[in-house]
Amino acid sequence: MSAYNFLNANFTEQLSTQSDEPLVIPVFGNKTFAKQAKTLDRDLAGLLTRNATLSSKFSAAPGQTLAIATPEGSAHDKIILLGMGDAKNINAASIDSAAHGLSAALSDLGATNATILGETISGLPVKAEELYASIAAATHEQAYTFNKYKTQKIQKLDDTIPTLNFVVKKPTAAEQHYNALTIISEGKMLAQDLGNEPPNVLYPESYALRVKDLLEPLGVEVDIIDVHGMNHLGMHAALAVGESAGAKPCMVVMKYDGRSDKDKKNGKNSAPLSFVGKGITMDTGGYNIKTRAMGKMKLDMCGSASVVGAMYTLAKQKSNANLVSIVGLAENRISESAYLPSAIIDSMAGFTIEVGNTDAEGRLVLADAITYMKRTYKPHTIIDLATLTGACIQAHGHDKAGFFTNTKSLVKAFQKAADNTGEAIAHDPIEEKHIRAMDGELADLTNSCNSPDQDILRAGHITAAAFLKHFAEQGSKTKWAHIDIAGTAIPPSGMASGWGVKLLTDFANTQAAPAPAPKKAKTPAPKP
Repeated sequence: MSAYNFLNANFTEQLSTQSDEPLVIPVFGNKTFAKQAKTLDRDLAGLLTRNATLSSKFSAAPGQTLAIATPEGSAHDKIILLGMGDAKNINAASIDSAAHGLSAALSDLGATNATILGETISGLPVKAEELYASIAAATHEQAYTFNKYKTQKIQKLDDTIPTLNFVVKKPTAAEQHYNALTIISEGKMLAQDLGNEPPNVLYPESYALRVKDLLEPLGVEVDIIDVHGMNHLGMHAALAVGESAGAKPCMVVMKYDGRSDKDKKNGKNSAPLSFVGKGITMDTGGYNIKTRAMGKMKLDMCGSASVVGAMYTLAKQKSNANLVSIVGLAENRISESAYLPSAIIDSMAGFTIEVGNTDAEGRLVLADAITYMKRTYKPHTIIDLATLTGACIQAHGHDKAGFFTNTKSLVKAFQKAADNTGEAIAHDPIEEKHIRAMDGELADLTNSCNSPDQDILRAGHITAAAFLKHFAEQGSKTKWAHIDIAGTAIPPSGMASGWGVKLLTDFANTQAAPAPAPKKAKTPAPKP
């Protein structure tokens, strides 16, 4: 049973002969109908093809819809044509578009329930059962709401939850696939819940305890490094950001090892993968105070929320991955002892840092978290996730996250994960000029680029990554990638999207999967 229930998805083999629910018919590229839909069209004297052909606004692109009224006495009062795009090009992004279009079309009709004719068609890259289970899961995710603080709640009876009935050839297989997908949906919705919590409820200490309560029952070991522990470890960059706040900063370490007993005994994959998340639960900007959009700055912890959501998902999947992850939690506030512009601070790595801007705080917390991971657990790869820069939104909008790395193979690996999940990335190379731009005048580094070169100034998302690169490579070069999710995690709606949970989960599972066995060369048959 899912912890989140915003949609009832049923899978059946039989199409109802009479129903007041809209019937949804997928339409593929060139307005192509599958076999059963063609039969239905003939029974309706070509009503479906006629409407599809005459409509200039319906090309069957993913997510496009066309509502058609049926003649009196028909089995269904309304039919919705749902664009799927070219069958051979169906992917995670087009499935999300189809789910969005389906939800919007049902809302326009005032319909709560619907039946979807889940047919297959030549050229589909996946089985029909997987396709329609994926549409069901995507529709469930889009039904997510966060209204726990509304005192006048909408009535929440089972019969008010939307129900989608998918007619497929193999309903059991479709249901199994859907159930597997709902685990990932849960992780994403968990990240959304964390992001949407108000800052007076979710602050470093309460957040850390919530992570513990969520993950430990799933077999994840959770350790909290409090402000005293951070001082002992020399995490002075992170402490500069959060120590003056009433809600003291902390780091939360999460350890999950899904390897088999045999692999553990043999030391296989003993070096873990590490995710690092920025968790600024409220960002005022400090003395470089934000002049707008401060109300959204409770969402400056969405990188950490995605890391927690991914750890939750992987543990619930019983993944065979070996992970040690960390989230750095702090508030960036103004107080009489808050850190100041032009201050010079230390870091756990030993670099001194000139504070060019107190609103460039996330990278300071990440710097100490990355250093702690490298020194304590020696991971083979570190991936950090953060709502780090407005420059990334300027460069890539709200549809793609910025991706930066010191390892070419990670570009390919994450592009594959992005294709698998629909969470798109844009790779921005870090050049020497970006690294040099983060040199401090009076200290080793600065946390805010002040280059006279306007092109470099506009590339604030790249120079921020260049700053972090120093810490990822300090001492020894570790494979590392930084993902700036400022645009993708915080959409214009101002509600957390949970972006990144799917990407991290897919990457971790792919890294943990055993390599395919090499194909044996065929031995020629002996000559008679």
